[in-house]
This record gives sequence, C-alpha cells and structure tokens, in this order.
Amino acid sequence: MWTIRLLRKAFGSREDIDWTMQKIIDLARNYRKKWNIRLLEQEANNLPRGLLKTGLELIAFNFPRDQIIHILRQEALHTHEQYEMAYKILRNLARLAPAFGLVGTFVQLIRVLDSSTGSRDLLGPIAIAFLSAFYGLILAGLLFAPLANKLKEFMEQSKLRMEIIQDGILALYDQEHPRAIRHKLEFRSSAMSLSNQLRIPPQVVLLSPGEQPVENKIL
Repeated sequence: MWTIRLLRKAFGSREDIDWTMQKIIDLARNYRKKWNIRLLEQEANNLPRGLLKTGLELIAFNFPRDQIIHILRQEALHTHEQYEMAYKILRNLARLAPAFGLVGTFVQLIRVLDSSTGSRDLLGPIAIAFLSAFYGLILAGLLFAPLANKLKEFMEQSKLRMEIIQDGILALYDQEHPRAIRHKLEFRSSAMSLSNQLRIPPQVVLLSPGEQPVENKIL
C-alpha cells in the first residue's frame, strides 16, 4: 500500500525542486520584514505534511540549531528508507514476474499432458499454457521495470529536495538575507545535478597513431 501511494505521489507530485526553492525564498522575504517567528508558524499550518513543515515548526517552537539539524536529518533518512523499500519491491517484482510466468506455464503443461488422450488435444491447451510466460514478460518489461525506473528518478529528486529544505531551514534559522539563501540553494541544486551527470561514464574513442583527432570525436 505504501508503494502504491508513493507511485501516485511520483506521478502527481507538484512540490518539485523549483517550487521548494521559491517557497523558502518567499518565506525568508516575509520573515525578514518583521522578524516575527509566529509568521513561520502560520506558514507551516498552510503547508502539507513533510520536511519543510517540520522545519518551520521547529523554528517556531524555538528548538536549538543542533536539535533542528538532528531531527531534519533523521526524518529525511526515514523518508529515504521508505522510498528505497518501495523501489526494491518494484525491482524484485520486475525480476520475478518472468519466473512466475514460466512456473504457470510448466504447471499448465503438466496438467495438459496428464489429462490429454491424443496429440490433437494438445495444441490448444499448450498455446494457452504459454500465455502465462507471455504475461510474465509483459508485466516485467512494460509495468514493473518502468515503474521502478520512475520511482528511482523520483527518489533522486526527493533526495535533492530534502537537502535543499535542510539548507533553507538552517538559513531561515540564521536569519540570512533572501538573496544569500537563493544563491545557496541554486548552488546546491546545480552541484547535485552536475554530480548526477558525472555518474554517466564518458564515451571514449581510441585513435590510431596516425589518425588526427577531429572536433566531433570524443578523445
């Protein structure tokens, strides 16, 4: 049930990274005008349940900075572990679906061979028996594997979003200038995006000793 709810969130969530960054900057601007901590409490009441709401409530309740860091990290870690568990469920389903399909095929073939009396009676039931393996491959390739990939992508975005929230909450606690907060969050977002791109191995083209490199080749 948690995996289903998480998939619905992955396909329909509107709280993306840009929205989170802009929300934190708007909070910093409003908070800087009056330095009224009750304003953050009112803003927290209007937010959905999550890490950003928790962080604002911790500031409004006058928690120390080190306790805010600890609580936010623990909640982010717990959320990521739940995402990881849901991803493992979908990944295992993608691996096991073809095997279950083959098991269904073998069971049906045994029943057909045991109950049939002639070769003419085998063609139709055998064709139906192979549908089980076909359905297993379809479920693995067209349902569970794409859903696992979608959830993995959502996990990466959620991880970056939670790190941005933690940085933004601490910046609000330190009463930093909204422009400084914007630069800090944008740097965090660009650094994480660059880190994800560097995980892709570069393509390498080996040149022979007498071959000259050209512009469209990767050295």
